[in-house]
Amino acid sequence: MADREQLYNALRNADAAGDVEAATKLAAYIQSLPQQAAPAQAQQAAPKSRGFMQTAGDALAGAVRGAGSIGATLLAPVDIASDALAGKGFSLESNRQRRADMDAALSTLGADTDSLAFKGGKLAGEIAGTAGAGGAVANVAGRGIGAVAPSLLPKAQPLLAAIQSGGMTAGGAGMGTRMAGGAIAGGVQAAMVDPSETVTGAAIGGAAPGVFKLAGKLGSGVGAAWRSATAPEKVKIAQRIAAQSGASVDEVVAALSQQGPEMLPGYQRTVPQILQTPELSQLQRTLKTAGSNALGDAERVQQEAYRAALNRVAPVDLTVNDAAARAGDAIKAYAVPAREAAGEKVRAAFEAVDPFNESALLLPLDDMQRASAKYLGEGTFGTGSRAAQALDTARQVGTQELPAVRATTQAAAGRGQTLEQAVRSAGGIKGRTGELRDLGIRQSGTTGLINNKTGQSVDLLAEEMYRRGFIAEADPDLLIDTLRNGGGRNVFAADLPDSVFARQFEQAMGDLPGVETIQKTVPFQTVQNLRSSIGEAAEQASAKGANKEAAALRQMVDSIDQRVNRAAGGMADPSEYFPRDMGEQYRAALRMHADKMRKFETGPQIGMFRKGADGQAAIQGAEIPGKFFSGRASQVEDMQAFKRLAGDVPNLMQEMKRFAITEGANTSNASGELTQKFIDWAKSRSGASRELFSPSELATVREVGKAVERAIKTEGLGRVTGSDTAQKLASLQSLGLLDNRVVDVLANRIPVVGTFTGPALSSLRNAAAQKRNTLMAGLLANPEEMAAALRAAQRPTGGLLDAALERAMPLTYRAAPVGLLGFHGQ
Repeated sequence: MADREQLYNALRNADAAGDVEAATKLAAYIQSLPQQAAPAQAQQAAPKSRGFMQTAGDALAGAVRGAGSIGATLLAPVDIASDALAGKGFSLESNRQRRADMDAALSTLGADTDSLAFKGGKLAGEIAGTAGAGGAVANVAGRGIGAVAPSLLPKAQPLLAAIQSGGMTAGGAGMGTRMAGGAIAGGVQAAMVDPSETVTGAAIGGAAPGVFKLAGKLGSGVGAAWRSATAPEKVKIAQRIAAQSGASVDEVVAALSQQGPEMLPGYQRTVPQILQTPELSQLQRTLKTAGSNALGDAERVQQEAYRAALNRVAPVDLTVNDAAARAGDAIKAYAVPAREAAGEKVRAAFEAVDPFNESALLLPLDDMQRASAKYLGEGTFGTGSRAAQALDTARQVGTQELPAVRATTQAAAGRGQTLEQAVRSAGGIKGRTGELRDLGIRQSGTTGLINNKTGQSVDLLAEEMYRRGFIAEADPDLLIDTLRNGGGRNVFAADLPDSVFARQFEQAMGDLPGVETIQKTVPFQTVQNLRSSIGEAAEQASAKGANKEAAALRQMVDSIDQRVNRAAGGMADPSEYFPRDMGEQYRAALRMHADKMRKFETGPQIGMFRKGADGQAAIQGAEIPGKFFSGRASQVEDMQAFKRLAGDVPNLMQEMKRFAITEGANTSNASGELTQKFIDWAKSRSGASRELFSPSELATVREVGKAVERAIKTEGLGRVTGSDTAQKLASLQSLGLLDNRVVDVLANRIPVVGTFTGPALSSLRNAAAQKRNTLMAGLLANPEEMAAALRAAQRPTGGLLDAALERAMPLTYRAAPVGLLGFHGQ
């Protein structure tokens, strides 16, 4: 025995010295020695304790032995064949000898093959070597089924999953499928260690799912108790806070883990703002009152995030007046010269319509009169002077007056002679016989024509009357016939003045015409001057509140435009001249004028160009931006007017944004915090904001409003009173045993060295309350910290059985057949 022990010591020394050749020879020699039974006293002696390094060596030797088991299994077919050739039949005798030789060899190297460290290392090696057996079998089986019977593959999937996981899962199938998969995987794993234990491994693998499911439940219960006893104070407080929310811990963690809005970088909601419960909101108010700074600091960070977000939309000036003056001066500096330039272009366009003053147009006087009658007819008073002046001017330039036709007087016409008067003026006709006698009869009406004293012969008078044009021939008979029966009274000489004939014509016509007014054509420039003046009068009437008169004047302008357009379209009156090229230029000038009016004189901007009683612009400087961006009912139209004015000038839009954002930011209270006033401001200017800001800018402003509103709502929830809320709040603020009334009574009744423990208890309570308040405030202020504490409560880093099982469960299921075989005697 002593010799054998000496050999063992020599083997150890050779191994320690690294002399492989000597160690190999000693091991072979010891192996050839006959076995000796150990003395009884040695067999009964208690095992000697081994040092740490020796124990580690045993564990390492065991791991090598476990790997050797897998190798022996792989060589099992060779050993069986060898036994058969040696006449031993089909047996595993050689394979078992191979395993015994490995134990002996390791023993000769100093390993204690009976130690727990060796057996544990061996088991670990066997488990590591067989860990993937189930997955390999499942993969091979799956490919085989897919190749032979593809239609059966979906039905086989639960069993394949059970084989792969060693019965841990089965794709939703029941415990039977899991046990079947565990049995197959267990048999394969056991066979890889020792083929003779295949059946035993299958039995252990089939039972493992149920056994470990029960162990998992037991571990969960033990773990819950362990967590309750060992959890940090912060974790316990987080659990109490979550319990009062009415939601599960998972739901609370999910809510706390949600990211804040992208528009507010640096902004983080507090836990009360996220969970929105009266208890937490009241607790928040209580903690801030008690002097815990974490929540106040969190709210200050929120306010900083609000201001930073608004500053990204537009820089915030120190005061609203600064921003208003800045924006107003910039707007006016652009608008006044731009309007003058636009006016010059419009005037040039209208002058180009008829540069040579060749046009001729009639004014629509009747239409203008109807417009005046429609709005300023009977029953109106106190207005209409501008419209009347417009009509008077139109009539003055667009009409002319024809004077009345006056009758020619006798004096003006002269005294023209008839044939009778001419004969008498000549002294009459001398003679009393024949026809001449008849002319002298009184009854013939020719008294005075026959005068033998002063008269002339009928022949001479015939010649004279012919010469003067009274008769057509110098025939005495014709003269006598013309004079007979008063006929000579209507016969005039050809040498009478025209006035005599005009008077006779007028008398034949009856009543002569009086004064008459008729329309006349006027040049286009006259039409344009009238139109422009009427348009200005309409604006003046509107500014004074004379809406009816303004409407009448605008309709007059419209009737002038229609008249010009008709003429330009080829429907001109014969007296008019307005060719097509003039019409096209006229319409182009009208469009330019309309654009100028829309840009500069439609909306609040008109106040920059109108003069007040003091001769200055109606609005100027810091007054200007507030006329566009405001809470008035016309805020949308006002901002649209500003966009027309400044849409092509980016810096003006930015200055208006700066004014608007500064106005909103300056709704803050004395501490610089945004309050309900900001929310009211945002709502009152929602229409103007949609027109002014881009979608992303508007989203930022709205998100700030939502965040402020969320904080206000949280504060409001904290004001809710009620027995249920009070009880929950008291539970959250409990100090546990220190709040127990029995402890309070005992502390004030039990003396210690002549005094009572009451003051000490109060001091202890104060310190505990301060610590609790600090922890609570920190958790409420930081949702990430709160979520982390709740996760720690669910998955503690240092637990008991449940933690070990939770981490080791997959490996445990797969290792069960091999591990239990190790205890079975392998």
